[in-house]
Amino acid sequence: MVAQRRFAPLVALVFLATAVLVARLFQIQVLEHEVWAVQAASLLRSSEVLPYHRGKLLDREGRVIAQDEDAWGVEFRYREFRRG
Repeated sequence: MVAQRRFAPLVALVFLATAVLVARLFQIQVLEHEVWAVQAASLLRSSEVLPYHRGKLLDREGRVIAQDEDAWGVEFRYREFRRG
């Protein structure tokens, strides 16, 4: 009996949080579908390669310690996406 009184509020909280999550998912997927579809269609896609090659780092005997490697990164700017 005591365990049920302690456990019931936690179960209710979990169900409430799940209901809020499902409601938000419904809002985004169904009610705001057009807004997000337009946003996705109007994304500005651009790319730019920035030069960064500095050369090799050598120790005093001339052996290579480190060298540049080509790497790519993706940056997502959420605020600009929502304002656009």
